[in-house]
Amino acid sequence: MIEASINALPGLISLFIIATVLIGLPAALLAAAKKKSVALSLLFAATLAGTLTVTMTPGSRGVGQARVCDAGLPLGAFLASESAQLNFLLFVPMSVTAVLLFRRPVSVAVGSVALAFSIELAQAWLAEGRACTFDDITANAIGGVGGALCTVVYLWVKERQAPFTLRDILWGTGVATVSGAALTAAFLSSINLVDGDARQNQTQQKFRDTDQQDQWMSRTVAQIYGQQAEVTESGMQELSHGRWRLTAKTTRGEISALWPDRKLESVWSKDNKDDGGHLTDAEMKAAAERFGEKWFPEETAGSKENFRAVAEKRGAHLLNYRRYAHGVMMPMRLDIIVTTSGRIMGLTAQTIADPSLPKVKVTKQEAKELAERTPERVEANPVSLLARQVSGIWRPVWMIHLQKRGSEDNSETAFLDAVTGKRVHPQTSDVPPPGQPEKASSR
Repeated sequence: MIEASINALPGLISLFIIATVLIGLPAALLAAAKKKSVALSLLFAATLAGTLTVTMTPGSRGVGQARVCDAGLPLGAFLASESAQLNFLLFVPMSVTAVLLFRRPVSVAVGSVALAFSIELAQAWLAEGRACTFDDITANAIGGVGGALCTVVYLWVKERQAPFTLRDILWGTGVATVSGAALTAAFLSSINLVDGDARQNQTQQKFRDTDQQDQWMSRTVAQIYGQQAEVTESGMQELSHGRWRLTAKTTRGEISALWPDRKLESVWSKDNKDDGGHLTDAEMKAAAERFGEKWFPEETAGSKENFRAVAEKRGAHLLNYRRYAHGVMMPMRLDIIVTTSGRIMGLTAQTIADPSLPKVKVTKQEAKELAERTPERVEANPVSLLARQVSGIWRPVWMIHLQKRGSEDNSETAFLDAVTGKRVHPQTSDVPPPGQPEKASSR
């Protein structure tokens, strides 16, 4: 364990020798001037130098997070930890020699605890290959206080009197008050406390989720493009509220889906031309309906269908699904492009559950009149009544086309709240569209 710790800290021996000399020389001179033991002062300097070099030397294995401190292990795991045992032993020699040298056990015990907190605070600020953890603070503090207590017992037995003085108690109390307040303020103002054990569990869960995502996407690719389709690139984009967008590029097309919803968001085939098949319009529509009912059973149920030819893709047809509640178009969207051979060429879907909306109070005619009440001469044409998010809340909204009278080019789209009649600015979507992720990563 000790060898591994030394190997993890390059240059530790050299730094220890330098620190011992830098601390030991003034300590020896000061001890000689005050007629104290020079040998004991040098020994204290060596133990202090050892403590500082072991805890403050930049590490080469792993990098601690800046301004973050780990809450530590549960008690049982902490007591069984070799790292905690090493940190406990690290502070014992220093506190023993300090009590023997200064004969102030209370001040030494308090100083050991303050030093333990200060070292971890410095590690959190610097984050040079070292990680701040309350396990280290606890082990170091116990070692420092334990070493001081053991020395007190030794001196008490040897000298037949308690090695405590009023001055030591007052000094110790003062140092505890000042250092406790300062270190507490420093930790609260600059350090984020994290649960490393929970974070490790989250990481393990993420790996398990990733494996499930890959398996689900592989099955989906095979079902849509066939067993011969090979995935050439996959990725995942973090959305809000614990949701992810999974993407896959294959030899036959691209797929985007939402997780953990396991809902397709888009499908686009590389072969974007009609197959020249011989299916009738009714047969093409039936093929698109089977696809929609298989992958979107909740969305297709109770929705209105519209089937029409796609002008820019001769032969291909578009089947779209829209759902209405009390005359308001719900946010769910489903559009499926099918070829004359029944192949699904493309798909876009917005799978949002029907929101609960307040009752519509503004009629179409009233919306038109309200929209035209502007200083400019405009003609308003309410296009549709939609469920849209306004400041994070679902509202029924009139979408209105505004055209300046006497001008065919100057037009705009306005939105009026169908309850209050006030002009609003709806959000585009509660999920970022493809290509605009909040966070993205490739795998």
